[in-house]
Amino acid sequence: DEKRYEKRISYPKGEPENPLSKEELLNKFKTLTTFGGYENRSDEISNLVDRLEHLNNIDELSKLLMKS
Repeated sequence: DEKRYEKRISYPKGEPENPLSKEELLNKFKTLTTFGGYENRSDEISNLVDRLEHLNNIDELSKLLMKS
């Protein structure tokens, strides 16, 4: 059988025209924090970022982002 299938993707996943879902974005973030040394704080960081507009200041977030 010499059938040939082809699919063209104009905008790869993650581009503004084809954005990641919130779940995909969180999974990507958790994967990247593992390599960055933040795996123990990734849930706390993502929770703070998710409610960033409601924070009075970003001190708590800044402390989580400081490597120790």
